[in-house]
Amino acid sequence: MREAVKTRRKKISLNLFWSLTLIFLFAAGVTAGMFFLQTNGYYDLKIVVEQTKGLVVVLNFLPAFFAALLLFFIFNNVAAPCAVVGFIIFSLSLVNRSLLYLRSAPLLPWHFYQLREAASMALSYSFGTVAVIAAGFVALIAVTILFSRLVKSKKIGAKTRFAASAAIIFTILILNKTIYKNPKIYDSLYVLGNVYNQAESFNSKGFLYSFIYEVNNNGVQKLSNYNRRKIESYAEPPPSELFQEARAKTKPTVFMILGEAFSDIGDVPAISFNGADPLENFKRIKAGSISGNIIVPGVGGGTADAEFDILTGANTRFFRGAPYSYKLVSSQTKSLASLLSFAGYQNVALSPSYPWFYDRQNVLRRFGFTEYISKDYFGGDENYKGMYVNETVTMDGVIEQYKLRKKEYPDAPFFEFVITIQNHGPYWNKYLVEPDFETTADLNENQINALGNYFEGLADADRELGRLCEFCEELTEPVVIVYFGDHIPGMDQEIYEQLTDSDASDLTRLTNRYRTPFIIWRNAAAEPLVNEINFPD
Repeated sequence: MREAVKTRRKKISLNLFWSLTLIFLFAAGVTAGMFFLQTNGYYDLKIVVEQTKGLVVVLNFLPAFFAALLLFFIFNNVAAPCAVVGFIIFSLSLVNRSLLYLRSAPLLPWHFYQLREAASMALSYSFGTVAVIAAGFVALIAVTILFSRLVKSKKIGAKTRFAASAAIIFTILILNKTIYKNPKIYDSLYVLGNVYNQAESFNSKGFLYSFIYEVNNNGVQKLSNYNRRKIESYAEPPPSELFQEARAKTKPTVFMILGEAFSDIGDVPAISFNGADPLENFKRIKAGSISGNIIVPGVGGGTADAEFDILTGANTRFFRGAPYSYKLVSSQTKSLASLLSFAGYQNVALSPSYPWFYDRQNVLRRFGFTEYISKDYFGGDENYKGMYVNETVTMDGVIEQYKLRKKEYPDAPFFEFVITIQNHGPYWNKYLVEPDFETTADLNENQINALGNYFEGLADADRELGRLCEFCEELTEPVVIVYFGDHIPGMDQEIYEQLTDSDASDLTRLTNRYRTPFIIWRNAAAEPLVNEINFPD
């Protein structure tokens, strides 16, 4: 019988000095990779390094270095700490990069409260994108396993490891308290661009340092002049005679519709449509309506914040320490719905989305809506377009709910708050349509594809707005329609740079990212009511 010969692979054994050197080089590499993954990459880094004399690099390097160093002394292993720290930093950096491109906003601590929502939206991203990211992480795991098989660190005594770990933890706590939590240091660092633009601030100061700073300072801060008794006095219901007067007056049915990513970004000199204008009905209706633009809370997302602003009259920007404003609504909260209910209105909220999305199933009830109608009401996949319930079926639901409520409560006015969803991004190949417009902007094929698909969905929304107005014009009772966009579409921010007038100021460019159109339309039966209102000059 042939004897089996066992061979033992030799591992490279690293002493303490070379282990620490390897960790140092690893942290430097991770820091460089993090900066590369920022939207402007090393272009920003070169400038801010000069302006801060390298302090920005040090502030982003130290967390990666000390995290890997701590894990090294805990496990007495080089490969595992590097893999764990690298995985976490690169994962967060990739998410941050995606948010900056699609929403012009960085990754913030409260986004982790929205993992369920993010997972739902992630289903609409292309298989190719997900495959590339997954392949990258598989490669990282493979390299880690290979490295751990070939390299090992010499054994360090338990007492030495414990003492070193304790010293590192103490150092981390001190650095965090004195530097990474310090607003004076953070605010003093150079920003390439507008200091009030959080995306540009993150790009200039580095994602890792900026994210840690936000973790430290997360939370809604109480104002210095906050007076609880005074605030509670505002929550007291208005005098009963005011409601009696309101109930005695003729009141219109009100449809308030938040159009998903509804905007007029195509209404610029750089774009001309070959066929019909996707906002054909909106522009016609606008001519006979109260109209204008609103400044919304977010870019490319954050629909619930726009809902909060419009329904409560409060400003989401005052609550930036919360993951999203709906997270703060834990009890009955005065809103447009609750005030209208005092005036005798029947009210309902409707959206073809999951009921748990942004916790709307609870929040809208706390706002005073008697019912929230969600995804299951709108049927199955046959009613979808581009991954979501289509605009036609959504408007069918709006009209059907009106008819049902008027049949059940014929003498009561009706308020219906609607959140559409069809034209949510991403937009590349969303509807599989060919772009039907020409542009003089310097856009690549993918950017033109995304815009073309977005305009397809925008035209669908516009068509259904026109249908609702036609339906309401035939009614003998007064009707008011409020229609507005929650945010501009989440697309490559370079598109907006190209579509903006090159002579526009930085303030105009920034404001355009947060600007969406609105109209307040009324049918002929509502004209007498509108004429009774004394609008301010």
